[in-house]
Amino acid sequence: MNKNLLFFIDVAPGSGRGHLVRTLQIINQFKRTKWNIHIVVEKCESDTYLVQLKKIAKTFNVIDQKDLISIISIIEIAEKMGCKYVIVDSYKVQYSEINCLEKFKIYRIIDSPLPPIKYVNDIKIGIRFGLQNTDKGLKILYPIRKIGRFVPKVGRRRKILFYFGSEPNEKAISATVKIIHKLPPYIETYIYTPKVVSRSGRINYINNINSIISHTSLIVGSASNIMYEATMLNIPIITISTNYSQVNQDEELMRIGAVFNLSIDDLNESSEMSNLICRVLLNIKSVRQYTKKCKSNIYIDSSRFIANQIVGKHDDNIAKQKLSSNSGVHLDIRRLEISDINELIKWRNSNEVRKLMSSTKEISKLSHYNWWFENTRSNYVLQLDNKPHLYLWHQLIIENGKQIFIGGWMPMTSKLSPLVIIDALSWQLQLTQSISKDAIWLAIINKENTFTNFINVRLGFENIDKQSELRNLAEKIFKLSPNNENFFFYRYSLTN
Repeated sequence: MNKNLLFFIDVAPGSGRGHLVRTLQIINQFKRTKWNIHIVVEKCESDTYLVQLKKIAKTFNVIDQKDLISIISIIEIAEKMGCKYVIVDSYKVQYSEINCLEKFKIYRIIDSPLPPIKYVNDIKIGIRFGLQNTDKGLKILYPIRKIGRFVPKVGRRRKILFYFGSEPNEKAISATVKIIHKLPPYIETYIYTPKVVSRSGRINYINNINSIISHTSLIVGSASNIMYEATMLNIPIITISTNYSQVNQDEELMRIGAVFNLSIDDLNESSEMSNLICRVLLNIKSVRQYTKKCKSNIYIDSSRFIANQIVGKHDDNIAKQKLSSNSGVHLDIRRLEISDINELIKWRNSNEVRKLMSSTKEISKLSHYNWWFENTRSNYVLQLDNKPHLYLWHQLIIENGKQIFIGGWMPMTSKLSPLVIIDALSWQLQLTQSISKDAIWLAIINKENTFTNFINVRLGFENIDKQSELRNLAEKIFKLSPNNENFFFYRYSLTN
């Protein structure tokens, strides 16, 4: 059997080290099974990972080419080295659909969907491909380097790592410094930079994260390799997309427990960012519980599985699982969970919700994340068939010596049955009655929201007289100007 493989890896300046780090894990897997490894890279500055590659490789070629690399030139090198297998981890390579490719086993490693190419096999890794069929069930494939175990921090002091890739954006670093200056002193901060190792006040600049990552309570970092490492270590991460290729969908990141999905522009909101960091640290146990649950979605030994894919050792045991739903409709109400956080902001900002709110301004994701931790409501989600359909909340407050419930609801689907809403609100009234029979409900509803007005009247809510004390109290609680004409005011007595 021909046991020669050629790897072409993008390590050129501006590409970061993501391609190199992940491909190295697959190369190590082949090396353990006695394959001859031939490596081609573009001319670049050497680092520790390249030194490792040189030690592993039977041949190591550096090419100096300014233009995009052609698959034909890579094939020519493979032919000289007697390599039947060619593995490409680079988005710069130009592919030509010519018959000579048929003689080789060509694979390209991709982390986002790309148009298929004749004679080229795709190795799909990462969150954008969702859960794939493996011999371990439905898993996310991503070759992760060996890292130590997470060491829980005892006491109040916490370490935070800011990591924006192997070639960090200078604007991100500058913005981070401003955020750090607004953090409390018990938080120990580290910023990764490629060359600088120093200490400036409270900030530690480091050029190697290996010694710190296992002791880190929270990572604020790019949506790159490090988010998979964070999941494996069960460390919460606030992902920051520093370029277009790192812009991920919320539901994609949620698969690995990365709850907080922001952009590089959010770093400029230093007060809100520092607030979010503090809130996450205060709630670190509950956030880590969700990350821990999602850790099982990652195939721990992805490099072995991928290596077997390349050489055609497909396991007959691959579980052909599909995510299924119940055949019948099942209705249940549960507490709001952190896994709902990004779905909730989507509906908070939907047109049908915003146009009926006292403020129609769109809510930023960063503000939403901070609100999540700061709100003291009792929050619930109504599910149908295990999928969120309705968000509802209530809160008991004391105003002028009176016990008052305020609350609301919001759709989390475009197909919400009116009967389901009535059932959910009836359940809420019964629940709040069990908490305090002496309380009353106060509600304000936009006059244009005829549907909700109809439901509340049907449930037994009564109009509040314009001159009554309750009307003034409602305006104060909901922060509305006196004699506001845009809303109807209602009350409901739980002693009814």
